[in-house]
Amino acid sequence: MLTLGLEFTKVFEDSGSLTGEDGAKFEVTPLDASTKAILNGVEGQTNQALSGDATGFDGYTLAGLTKFKFALGNWKIHQTVVPEGTQPIQDIEVHFTPNSSRNGAPDSYTLSVTWEDGSRIYTKDFKADDFTNGNNNLINLNLGTMTDKQVTPPSIQTQASDVSDGDQTLGVGVVTGKDVSTIQGLAAGDYSEVTQWVDSKTGAPLVKDGESVTVTKDFTSQGSGKDIVSTEVSFNDAALQGKSVTAEEFVYPKGQVSGQAVVSENHFQDNPDQTLSISKATGETQVQNPSVKIGDQVKVEDTYKGTGFQPNQKATVKVDSAFDHSFNQEVPASGTATFTANSKGQIEGTLEVTVDTSNLQGHALTFLESAEVDGQVVSQLHDKNVPSETVTVKVPQPHKFDLKKTGVRLTNNTFLNDDREIAKPFTLTGNAHLATTQETPATFIQEVAQTAKNPAVDSTKNNQADNNNTLEVTLGQSYDFQLWLDTTAYDASAKETSLGMTEWLDLTDLTTDLSQWKVTGASDGKVLNPSLYTLKMGKANKEGKTPITFALKSTKPVTDASGKTIRIIDTSKISLGQYYKIDIPVQVKATVKTGHEITNTAQQFATNLDGKQWTQNTETRQNQVVFPSGHTQVVQKTIEPNTSVTYEDDYVATHLTIGQTYQIKVPGLWDKTLEQVISATGELNFKATASDMTLKVPVQLDASKLGGHDLVTFEDLYLQDQATKQNLMVAALHDKAVVSETIHVNLPVHTPSPLKNITNIVVNAVLPKTGDAGSWLPTGLGALLLAGLGLLKRKSILKGLMALKAKVWK
Repeated sequence: MLTLGLEFTKVFEDSGSLTGEDGAKFEVTPLDASTKAILNGVEGQTNQALSGDATGFDGYTLAGLTKFKFALGNWKIHQTVVPEGTQPIQDIEVHFTPNSSRNGAPDSYTLSVTWEDGSRIYTKDFKADDFTNGNNNLINLNLGTMTDKQVTPPSIQTQASDVSDGDQTLGVGVVTGKDVSTIQGLAAGDYSEVTQWVDSKTGAPLVKDGESVTVTKDFTSQGSGKDIVSTEVSFNDAALQGKSVTAEEFVYPKGQVSGQAVVSENHFQDNPDQTLSISKATGETQVQNPSVKIGDQVKVEDTYKGTGFQPNQKATVKVDSAFDHSFNQEVPASGTATFTANSKGQIEGTLEVTVDTSNLQGHALTFLESAEVDGQVVSQLHDKNVPSETVTVKVPQPHKFDLKKTGVRLTNNTFLNDDREIAKPFTLTGNAHLATTQETPATFIQEVAQTAKNPAVDSTKNNQADNNNTLEVTLGQSYDFQLWLDTTAYDASAKETSLGMTEWLDLTDLTTDLSQWKVTGASDGKVLNPSLYTLKMGKANKEGKTPITFALKSTKPVTDASGKTIRIIDTSKISLGQYYKIDIPVQVKATVKTGHEITNTAQQFATNLDGKQWTQNTETRQNQVVFPSGHTQVVQKTIEPNTSVTYEDDYVATHLTIGQTYQIKVPGLWDKTLEQVISATGELNFKATASDMTLKVPVQLDASKLGGHDLVTFEDLYLQDQATKQNLMVAALHDKAVVSETIHVNLPVHTPSPLKNITNIVVNAVLPKTGDAGSWLPTGLGALLLAGLGLLKRKSILKGLMALKAKVWK
């Protein structure tokens, strides 16, 4: 049987040189049935061979030498053992083909050795005669060297990134990580790459829906060059904020992902190309108005700004509750809004917060918020000491002003500035010309407290002309108390069962007509219809103050928590959110005691649906009552002692009340000579046109028996009481010693006697009376004068006698 001896040297390329490769094992198998029939048909046939374990045809051994001996036929040589670091050679096929002649007998044979892919290694034709010689029973063929490059183990390089922007930082939320693997050195075939994302610090697999975050991708390698495999996977990284994640890759033969990986990259630490860092979602908020109104569904606008989110990620911001700094506990509050992050991972928007402040007047509330992505909390703002997220519930600021007249400055709040000197510092929330401007809570509290201690603390220096506070008022004077009911603190959702003000009026000193009270909205300027409120007068307290209560009517039926129907103020009829200014006209009674101070205050009250009551006092105001006074002066200093004498007395009156009716009466005169009051009459009725007036009062008396007397005029001033229309004495001028009011009554002038009585006159005037000591001279002179009486006129004689008498008696 024809035998083929075949040898080759198995080598591999190592750094550019060829090195014999020992340990490679090969096996010969028949390719067809006829060849299979002659299997083992040759003595010493070798169906298997091991490189480096043979002696060559030339008798030498050589590293990597591989040698076979088998019968000529059609065979396949296949490498069954591949030393580490090398690659198997392709299968070698040996074909021995007879070539037929014309007579059907082969006259030649072709021996060909090829690679499995058909490429030729060796071919030679043999004549039939070559095999007739016994020496040619064995053909020895040396195929030379079978070269194999040293196998470089497959390698993998990867690059991880954020799908949204291509960088290596993930925002917070549902993110998509991308991993691109560049694989080299794979043999041709089908593979599966498994990419698993793990915690960069611990190596623990990320979990999504209870399973690890992995993705598998199948691919086919051509066995040459590079294989690039790209995978993407989405997951929620909210729980990993501030951490890093790494992609690990494992390449398996397709369908064998649970076996030994062909190549892998599973170094989770210090592997920057495969690692993505995760941002921290942060947020901050800013309430648009630091003060909120009173109500059970008050709306607060809150602006949220967040960073660190995944671009285009939708985030839901929620208000979880509010921290009440007065109660030192959380109270209910709610609000939700969804925002979409921009390309920089930023979100910004406004959400509406709803909170019940019905019982929280003056409380500071800090809203506690959180941001969620895909139902998972990614950021919390639960710091209760954040000023930008804190609001203060308004406290109503009722006021009371003491004015000279009604209807003054109803649609602006400039009277607030009149109390500027009371509070330190004095601060308003806006321009006082606006009807909604208020004082800051600290300013208001100071004013109420300071005026309660001393109402006169309000200086008149900076008060407007219409401000009457701390000024003097006169008997019968009309002026105005203006109460400010503050509803600016109330939201339209407020459910108040009562809301109004009580004025504690000193009705012992003042009068008021409830029908003249008027209520005006400061913001809308409209007079409130009396059908929408009530006025009720109560009983005076121990201090003599009578409560008069103004209350908005409660007409809207609602159901409280217990199911009971209660009526509240209908805000669709009575607009809350403004000041209601209540003008209370008053008049000082004529019966007020001199020097009395009229001091009073008012109080705002409210009761909500829960039955909680609230009150707040206003400022305390005060006026000093001054009585009319004056002085008098008679211009005519003397009068004659007649039976009916009239003179005018100038009465200079002060502190009159303009428009009031007065009466001056003369109750009598003081006679300084007799030291007693004597009868006289005098009266003047007038209406005051100025606070100070000079009035001429006619005085009548009988002075016929008062010659030589000095008289002082007494006068009383009366004011007509508006209630009783009776005159009440308010001033009396009864000073007995006042010089300006003293008038002198002249002595009566004596009329001369008739001539027939002249003897008596002479005797009385000249001659000594009986018993008088005298000399001859007076007697002689008297006789002489009597003798010449007929020659003189009566008047001349009398005058001469009187002079003579004075000289003689001297």
